[in-house]
Amino acid sequence: TILGKKTFKAGLQYKRCLIPVTGFYEWRKPDKQPFFIQAANGYPLLLAGIYDHWRGADGSFVQSCAIITTEANNPMSKVHDRMPVILESRDMETWLDHGFTDPPSLHYLLKPCGDDLLTMYPVSRFVNKISNNGEECLRNAE
Repeated sequence: TILGKKTFKAGLQYKRCLIPVTGFYEWRKPDKQPFFIQAANGYPLLLAGIYDHWRGADGSFVQSCAIITTEANNPMSKVHDRMPVILESRDMETWLDHGFTDPPSLHYLLKPCGDDLLTMYPVSRFVNKISNNGEECLRNAE
């Protein structure tokens, strides 16, 4: 888990962030069918993240972030074995509190969301090309 990885220790301890999204894509194996996953209520999802920034060897300013994942909940497990950690609005302040520097005590937040929070549907493989954008990427393929 992220709690045991030295690479992410400082990020989890001091550099936590929220990544608001309207939804995300995941590909089901073995057929590589893409799915669009979103909140069942239509509101944005708040993904738990960590960030960092540093000066590169060439002097450039580098910014980076990572979405924290957890094991999939029951509906998501039909598509993939992992999913982003989705925080509830009541947990936002705790997650963002820079005074809260004991990563193991955050463990209760790093869990799959409830089975009824998300809805998902298959979409066209049009989304597989990074240069493709627009409504076609969200069109239900069923």
